[in-house]
Amino acid sequence: MAGCSPRVWSPPPSPPQRVRDPADGPTSTRVLVDRQIFVVDVAGGDKVPRKGGPGVTAADLLVINKTDLAPLVGADLSVMDRDARARRGDLPTVFLSLTEDRAATPVAEWIRGLVAARMPA
Repeated sequence: MAGCSPRVWSPPPSPPQRVRDPADGPTSTRVLVDRQIFVVDVAGGDKVPRKGGPGVTAADLLVINKTDLAPLVGADLSVMDRDARARRGDLPTVFLSLTEDRAATPVAEWIRGLVAARMPA
């Protein structure tokens, strides 16, 4: 057919995708949760608290987990502690190894304290 241009098929546009940063945590809005606990794995490296992100900076409790692996992956727990304090201010941070404390005592105590505070006197 003279004067007709060939049609080139192109796929329909895909909906916008949100690229999720692991430091964002599972919820990006505090409207959906009463309290947020953000868990960082020491095997991810000692730079995670320094990088910040909403999970590190705003979670009600930051748990730095698997502290027993720090020497194996070259992570410095004192650096993680310093960086977490710098990013979080007065918000609590706990260091935990479930191989050493299967009950996750500091996390359980934090939750019990929240529950007790909500109970009528």
